[in-house]
Amino acid sequence: MSGTVVCGVRIPTGAMVASVLPPRSPGPVPAGDSAPVASELPPAVSPPPDCLTAVYLRTTPDCEHGAVVVVRPVENARLVVSVPAADGGVAALGLEVSGPVTVRGWVAGALAGSVSLP
Repeated sequence: MSGTVVCGVRIPTGAMVASVLPPRSPGPVPAGDSAPVASELPPAVSPPPDCLTAVYLRTTPDCEHGAVVVVRPVENARLVVSVPAADGGVAALGLEVSGPVTVRGWVAGALAGSVSLP
């Protein structure tokens, strides 16, 4: 079975490897975008899509500490997979994207990374 193993969970990436959220770019956090308390993820896809139609993101570099992840607008994506870290945060996720979305990851209350998907 093909895929990528992240934190002991096989995610259906096919031959693709999950990319990593880029480091935070210099500058202030956008207005109204303070650190959330809990992740805000889109609803799950059922059944899971073909692996080539999804985007996979690694939100933290290890499996001990995950991120609080916010996907906006949530209606433009569906969750394919969410991989938990040991602390309960999100270590990686897969999204099926139907419109523009921004994915932000917060670690220890600080913006760790952000990516915009078409």
